Amino acid sequence: MSFVPSAGKARRSQGISTFGVGAIVDLTTGSYMPLGLFHMDQQWYGMTKEAKDTATFYEPRLQKLLGVKAFRTLPAPGEGLIGDYGDRVKAAWGVPCVRFPSWLECPKCHILGKVDDPFQQEPNGRVICLKCKTDTNPVRFVVACRKGHIDDFPWVEWAHQKTQVCDHPILHLKSKGKSAALGDLYVECRCHAKEGLAGIFKSAEMRKFRCRGERPWLLSWEKCGGDVTTLQRGGSNIHFSVIASMLSIPPASESMAKILEPEWDWLSVAPEAVLVQIIEGFFSKRGISSIEPEVAADWVRRRKGIDTDESSNDERSARYQEFLSLCEECRPVPSATYRPEFENSPFSPEARILPWIDLVSAVHRLREVRALCGFTRIQPYALNIEDIPDAVIQKKIAPLSLGQVAWRPAVEIRGEGVFLRLNEGRLSDWSSDPAVVERAEKINRLFIDRCSRDGVTPPYQITPRHLLVHSLAHILIRRMSLDCGYSSASLRERLYISDGEGAVPRMAGILIYTASPDSDGSLGGIVSLAEPKRLTSLLERAVQDASWCGNDPVCIETEPHMNGERLNAAACHNCLLVPETACEKFNRELDRGMLVGFPFSLNGDIVSGFFRDFAAES
Repeated sequence: MSFVPSAGKARRSQGISTFGVGAIVDLTTGSYMPLGLFHMDQQWYGMTKEAKDTATFYEPRLQKLLGVKAFRTLPAPGEGLIGDYGDRVKAAWGVPCVRFPSWLECPKCHILGKVDDPFQQEPNGRVICLKCKTDTNPVRFVVACRKGHIDDFPWVEWAHQKTQVCDHPILHLKSKGKSAALGDLYVECRCHAKEGLAGIFKSAEMRKFRCRGERPWLLSWEKCGGDVTTLQRGGSNIHFSVIASMLSIPPASESMAKILEPEWDWLSVAPEAVLVQIIEGFFSKRGISSIEPEVAADWVRRRKGIDTDESSNDERSARYQEFLSLCEECRPVPSATYRPEFENSPFSPEARILPWIDLVSAVHRLREVRALCGFTRIQPYALNIEDIPDAVIQKKIAPLSLGQVAWRPAVEIRGEGVFLRLNEGRLSDWSSDPAVVERAEKINRLFIDRCSRDGVTPPYQITPRHLLVHSLAHILIRRMSLDCGYSSASLRERLYISDGEGAVPRMAGILIYTASPDSDGSLGGIVSLAEPKRLTSLLERAVQDASWCGNDPVCIETEPHMNGERLNAAACHNCLLVPETACEKFNRELDRGMLVGFPFSLNGDIVSGFFRDFAAES
């Protein structure tokens, strides 16, 4: 197999988030867009069996919700797969990509163009201007629509708005030299047609141009004709990954799963009458003698229960299963040479915090699978996992492939965490307060309006319980990052919220855990906080932090409608907001008032915070 030029490199975990399929990746040789799953499949066939086995992993509950058979890590070349001092790699061991945006600019003569017109691509992947003999830069602006389509900015049409397009347009990006503002820039053609760039971010100006339905990550296009929005090439609104995640809990977290899950295609249809004999023959062939076939057969029966359990066909039910597992002792025994993926030790906290937090768990080991399922542009969408496949079909989410594929790109996160369960009795009484309900309803109405504009059904209701649990998770992340040795960007929240509507009972819990797949994974810093005295001190200081913000009184007096699309009330960077990698909801649906209340009345009603008495005692 021949070597091909390497465009650059990134971490595997970035391949399902920041630099996932359809994103724009800035590298030393230019800007690129990773291609879809069909193109990755073509490379998959060039990998060895050992490499395929290593890259494939499973999480049955998540597979069931997404309708896939397995997950794969993105390829990473090792020794013997890189040549020419790291500048070239074997094609089967890299993520395929295409150059985007295709328009480039020479930094010296400021001519705009594409490869071969008038620029030339070198063997090392760099593109140079033939006139100036210097490296070119990708242009700063692209256009996109809400269906996920993305295209080059219409430079030729923009320059010729007041005249007809000439036969052979040659464009230059120039500046009036008065300032660095966008209004000082203009694009000019050799036919002397020119237009300033001051209006490229105005929706009224961009209505002259319609979306062409371009999907460069799929090397295809489709009919669209919708409104386009100008975006900056490196802007965060270019690509919002739609990621589905699930924790591994028994039986999927047990060490037996590493042996038998890869064989599930035939094990799932093995007759019960001869199941033990079949497993015994399989163990004999694999040379496994330390595991009793009856023990393995019991695991197979419990694993079949995941596929047949009708109560776990939605994300909320699946999270309730995790919630129950986090509330129970779990100390499984290793099998053969494999260790279990989930170890948990719950305990009752000190009497000081028991009226508010009635259970704490030290999660010594955990495994999370995060899978990339699609993406959106311009605005993120809130969706439950079970709704993702339909949202792709309805074009609410941009697809990762032209057709159905039986896998998704994903990463495994291994680490540790602390789980807290709120006192349900106190929470139910507090959340029924009319003033508290009205405060949450204001944010919920904004949420419903936004979902209506996006053409999606609200996946949940924003209630006092929802705002409280989410806001508490954020103040804990901010405080833990100061005490445990992890940065806040290395921590992540997992929320367990249900008001008891439908088949899922009431729950209110928070798991704060390590969120990095590298060496920053399980150093023991978080679990060490799950010690009764340390946890009491941690909660006291976290609530004190929430009692005052550097932006007060402006922050605490902020009404939900003042925050617009942020869907927050009293929340800012000084008090509640955390790195977006740490938050499940893009730093939205937060209100510090739900934690500590307000030092004044709102519309004549006093909103009492859940921890108001606790803060007073502290």
